[in-house]
Amino acid sequence: MAIIYDSVIVDILLLSIAGTIAFYLYFTRNFNYWKKRGVVFSNPTPLFGSLKDLFLQRDSMGGFLMKEYEKHAGQPYFGLFSVDKPAFVIRDLDVAKNILVKDFEVFQDRSISVDEQTDPLNAKGIIVQKGKKWRYIRTKLTPTFSSNKIKNMFCLVDAKAVELAEFVEQQSLR
Repeated sequence: MAIIYDSVIVDILLLSIAGTIAFYLYFTRNFNYWKKRGVVFSNPTPLFGSLKDLFLQRDSMGGFLMKEYEKHAGQPYFGLFSVDKPAFVIRDLDVAKNILVKDFEVFQDRSISVDEQTDPLNAKGIIVQKGKKWRYIRTKLTPTFSSNKIKNMFCLVDAKAVELAEFVEQQSLR
């Protein structure tokens, strides 16, 4: 017994075509997001967004971001799509400072999240915190990173960097 046409096969075919079109439209509904805002972006593909090579395991996250970073050289920022959600990548340090410090109220809930059960150390980092937790940690850390204290720490950081370089060189010779 057919619903639309006299043939069940035609009905199944029409429903599958309609489902495929609906699926496609759902996963491409946000693909004009960066274009509307005048932001340079990588062309996304349906179902994967800009992350096709990551999903197909052709590239690592670091390798993918490095390629995108180099591809958009000269731009202060660019856009990507994580499946169908827009993602903003910042290249310019002044823009990053404005977002993370001055315009915090607008950008406080970033999409980075870490599962505390699998990675308890990184789950407590300031980058993955949101809202009140982020504000609390920031107020505790801000006095630590005054320009005077950073200048005083430079000698220590430089010495440890030299030690690390020597250790890596020794390990590579083995």
